[in-house]
Amino acid sequence: MFSPSGMLLLIDFGGGGHSLTGDLHYRAPEELQRDSWPAHKGSDIYALGAVLYEMLTLSAPYSFCEEEGFDPASVRQAILAGAPPAPSSLSAEIPPSLEACITKAMARDPEDRYSDAAAFARDLSRFLSGEATPAAREKRAIEATRTAPTFRLPHRLLAASVLLMMTA
Repeated sequence: MFSPSGMLLLIDFGGGGHSLTGDLHYRAPEELQRDSWPAHKGSDIYALGAVLYEMLTLSAPYSFCEEEGFDPASVRQAILAGAPPAPSSLSAEIPPSLEACITKAMARDPEDRYSDAAAFARDLSRFLSGEATPAAREKRAIEATRTAPTFRLPHRLLAASVLLMMTA
């Protein structure tokens, strides 16, 4: 909507109800569960992340479910099942630090999202000024722990080592 002075105003992220039409792509997973009400405060952060996702990729977050027409049930199921495709998989021009901001805003668990819109805005401001974003650092840390090789001794070697130490 536009204010009387002509300023563009964002007035709603569409979180009011369990309908399966219209703004479904912007609904947080917790909003689509039967026993989810009241929706978490992070639902609007998720919706804002979904809007940014679409603005940058020119594709709604779960539009891959609509290849054969809009089926609300399949879109709902996809939202509940997991994250949408990475924005960079749809547009190679999206920098990793900006993708990390979108990913954090659209995290499956509301507690993993930005605490409020101001925190999201601060990260986006850092990105725009060329600084490293906390979301990008968090993402790198998580990826490093997932891909770090773990050294595990085979059970027999571990048992033999313990036996050898006890014998000594």
